[in-house]
Formats: sequence, structure tokens, C-alpha cells
Amino acid sequence: MRRALLDQLEEAGANYLLCQLAFGDLPLDASQYTALAIQSGIMDRVD
Repeated sequence: MRRALLDQLEEAGANYLLCQLAFGDLPLDASQYTALAIQSGIMDRVD
């Protein structure tokens, strides 16, 4: 997923990414885990 996202950013010539997360009825701990996984696995690696 990370590689696909980075490829799309490069192809679009985008210099930033806006990400809106929606968790529905997930428990708070599951929502926080998902948000942290996205941050550390994807966002922290975007130059």
C-alpha cells in the first residue's frame, strides 16, 4: 500500500498528502492502533 501511495503522489506531482480517516464503530484502541500504523508505516516515510 505504501509503495502504491508514493507512486501516485509522484505521478500526480503532489507535494503534500491530505488523509481523512473514518473508523465507524471501531473501539477507540483499534482506531488508535490503525492511525499509529498509518503514521509510522506510511506518513513517516513520505519525503
